[in-house]
Amino acid sequence: MAAVLAASTVTVSIAQEGEVPTRRFGLTLDQRFSATDNQARDPDSAGVTYNSTTRLGFTAVTRNPLNQLDFSTSTALRFSERPENSNISEIDNPRLNLNYVRSGATSTFSVSGNFRRDDIDFLQPLDDFVNEEGELEIPDDIDDLNASGTRTSYNTNMSLNLLRDAPVSLTFNYGLSGRDYSDVTDPDLFDTRTTRYGVTAGFQLGPEFDGRLSLTESRFRADNEEQTRRDRQGVTFSVDKALSKVLTGRASIGRTEIDTDTVNGNTRTTGTNGSLGLTLARPNGNIGLNFSNSTNVNGDRRRLNLQRSLTLPNGSLSARIGLTRLEEGNTDTTAGLRYNQTLPSGRMAFSLDRSIRFVEEDGNDQEFLSASASHTYDINQISSITLRGALSQNEDSDRTTLSVNYNYALTEDWNLTSGYSYSTLDEDDSSRADTHQIFVGFSRRFDLPF
Repeated sequence: MAAVLAASTVTVSIAQEGEVPTRRFGLTLDQRFSATDNQARDPDSAGVTYNSTTRLGFTAVTRNPLNQLDFSTSTALRFSERPENSNISEIDNPRLNLNYVRSGATSTFSVSGNFRRDDIDFLQPLDDFVNEEGELEIPDDIDDLNASGTRTSYNTNMSLNLLRDAPVSLTFNYGLSGRDYSDVTDPDLFDTRTTRYGVTAGFQLGPEFDGRLSLTESRFRADNEEQTRRDRQGVTFSVDKALSKVLTGRASIGRTEIDTDTVNGNTRTTGTNGSLGLTLARPNGNIGLNFSNSTNVNGDRRRLNLQRSLTLPNGSLSARIGLTRLEEGNTDTTAGLRYNQTLPSGRMAFSLDRSIRFVEEDGNDQEFLSASASHTYDINQISSITLRGALSQNEDSDRTTLSVNYNYALTEDWNLTSGYSYSTLDEDDSSRADTHQIFVGFSRRFDLPF
C-alpha cells in the first residue's frame, strides 16, 4: 500500500481545461457575548450564565490543475460566570476541517477529515450539529449530552484511485472515526472507535455498463461495560447499466459476516446483501426507486425507497418516502425532504428526515426524526433578519430550538449579529427543561497578502 501511495505522487498530471487557479488565505475573528438562563438544561433553572467567547480561526483555499485544498481551523477563548458563583476561563472548542484532492493523469488521491472538542456543559445539541447546508445531523449520543465533561469527535477518510479511465481500475479506501470522552458524569458516554478498510476493482463491461467488485472490512471498538468488539467483512459485486437515454439500472449482490465479542461471549452473524434500483431522468429532475437488503448483528433488514428531485427556477426540491422491514419483522416508514429557494428579498430552506439507523454503541436500531427551517429577509443591502427553527425526536427525548437573529454590516469588513434563542428538552424520565439565551457578536475576516 505504501508503494502504491508513493507511485501516485510522481504521476504526471494533466491540466484541467478551463480551471482558473485560486489561492486565498485568511484569518477570522468572532467575538460573542451571551446570557443564558438554564445553561445546564435542568427542569429547575439554577440561574443565568454569562459567557464571553473569542474565536480565532485560519482558512486556506487553493485551486489549480493539480490540487484542490480546503482547510480551516479555529479555537476559542471562553470566560464564563455561572450562577453558583464559579468562574471559568479556558481555551476550548478547537475545530479542524480538511478536504484535499490531487489529480494525476490516471490517478486521484483524496483525504478529508474533521476534528472537534467541546465542553458538554456549553454544547447546544441542535445548533451545534448543523451542516454547511443548514441541515441537522443528529449524532448517536444526543440523548446523553446533558452531562458534564469533554466530548471529542473525529473522522478521517483517505482514497486512492489508480488507472482511473482504464478498462480495469483500482480504488483503495481507509477511514477512521470515533468519539472520546473525559471527566464525564454520565456512564452512558464511553469511548468508541471505528476503523474501515476497502479495495474496489472497477470494470468497464461495455458502453455505459460498469461493474465493481468490493472487499470491505471494519472494526468497531467500545470502552463500555461489555467491552464490545465488532468486526465486519463483506464482499459485493455491483453493476450500473444505461437501459435507455433516460433510464439507468443498478444491481448488487454480496455477503457479510459480523463477529461480535463481549465479556459475555462471541456471536457471529452472516447474511446475503443485495439491491435493485432504477433512475429515470426527467427534464426537471430525477425519479428513483430502490430496494435493498442488508445485514447487521440482529439479522437482515429490507428497505424500499421512492425518490424524486426537482430543479426549480431559483432553488431545488428533493423528497423520498420508504418502507423498512426491521430484523424482528416489524415494518416502519422512512421519509426525507429538502427544499431551498432564493426569494426576491431573501432565502428560505427546509429539511426533514425520518430514519431508522443501527447504532453501534447500543447494538440496536433506533428511530430518529429531525427537521429544520430557516428564512432570511433582507431589509436592505447591509442588514437582514433570520428566523430559524429545529427539532429532533427519538425514543428517549424531544428537543426544539427557535431563534431570531439580526445581522448588520457595520463596515465592509465588520459584521454585527444579535438575537434571541429559546430551546426545550423533554426527556422520558424527567420534567421539561426550558432554556433562554440572548447574545450579541462581532466578526471579521482578514485576508492575508500571500
